[in-house]
Amino acid sequence: MLEDIDCDKYGEKLPIHVARYRATKIYDDILKDCSIAGQAQILRCLLVSKKLEGATSLLGIHKATKESKLKHNVIENIGDAIKKFGKSRKKDTSAARRAIQTAIVSASTRQKRLTTQLAQAIGTSRNTLYKHSKFRMQIDENDELACWEIICRQPYKDRMGEGVKDIVQKYWLEHAQFSPNSRDVIRQRVS
Repeated sequence: MLEDIDCDKYGEKLPIHVARYRATKIYDDILKDCSIAGQAQILRCLLVSKKLEGATSLLGIHKATKESKLKHNVIENIGDAIKKFGKSRKKDTSAARRAIQTAIVSASTRQKRLTTQLAQAIGTSRNTLYKHSKFRMQIDENDELACWEIICRQPYKDRMGEGVKDIVQKYWLEHAQFSPNSRDVIRQRVS
């Protein structure tokens, strides 16, 4: 864990046997006779101590800050919103649920292997988030079919290009006959 530290900035490391000996000595002298709650209090005080702030940051131990509380609150709010949608099959509700779930996952979520933890945090299935992360990756790659997949509809296999559509529309407008009778309903065909 501490193999790649900058010795000029943080100083020289102790040999591992010396560090283990000193940790054992601290345990025997101070922590051994304490209850579990007392040991937890002492460790907590050491971790939040300003005198050891450099060491705790070097180990990657961060205090609970407003930013981490804010992140936790945002995840809770997203989870609550998805839970309020429930398992409704209405189009609007399903679209909103899909939009939220697609927005919160990205390629970095899969690379860091956080899909399962994210699914547990917001209270949804990991398979659902995995599916939405694939949609998100296609959208990020500017795939033209991604917009169809995000609304869970397969594109037509025999779809026409824009040029063909223009030709059909021109032909229809030139050759369509309109009835002179005012009672007839004029229908406009959209190609």
